[in-house]
Amino acid sequence: MRRRHLPFTVCQLPLAGIAVLWLALVPAQAGPAEEAVAYVEATVAELGDAMAGGGGEDRVQKVLGDRFDLAAMAYATLPEEVRNGAPAAELAAFTAAYRAYLAREFVRRSTGGEEGAVRVLGSRQPRPDFIIVGTKVTVPDAPPRVIEWYVAVAPPPRVLNATVDGVLVTAQHKREFADLLAAKGLAALSAALASDFAAPGDGQ
Repeated sequence: MRRRHLPFTVCQLPLAGIAVLWLALVPAQAGPAEEAVAYVEATVAELGDAMAGGGGEDRVQKVLGDRFDLAAMAYATLPEEVRNGAPAAELAAFTAAYRAYLAREFVRRSTGGEEGAVRVLGSRQPRPDFIIVGTKVTVPDAPPRVIEWYVAVAPPPRVLNATVDGVLVTAQHKREFADLLAAKGLAALSAALASDFAAPGDGQ
């Protein structure tokens, strides 16, 4: 895969052992797996192009909206009782705010003018409805990371979730959002995500 600007992600944990694990896994069937790999490569390329030369959050939001299942990711950050009890309009507003938050995080943690490279480690299909594509991300002056992309099998293809060095992105966000959600409710969390929310203890 050609080199391009790559985003930092919401968490960064030790890499040891994760890349090695991919070598022992049974790959997914060739057809769907190849399509999932191609989809991940195109997604990374579009995100890189959106951020190249100081690209703005609006461009990144468009890529996220086109290529990610944002509703599935947003809902996964909420407790079940909130997902089941909130009005549809509040959930829709939260999904839009979550997209803005993800775009801001991609831009804020991007490599800027530096370039990185992505190498596909393999693919596997743990369930009939999605394929996981493993990638190793190498960025100058930073430790390498393994990002696993969960890609829907049923059309249209979408990124359903991702792990960064073994940590599920939405699980990390669920922990980060919990205090504000419990204290002030979903509408307040949505407002914060759409504007100035930062993860607790995140000084970047």
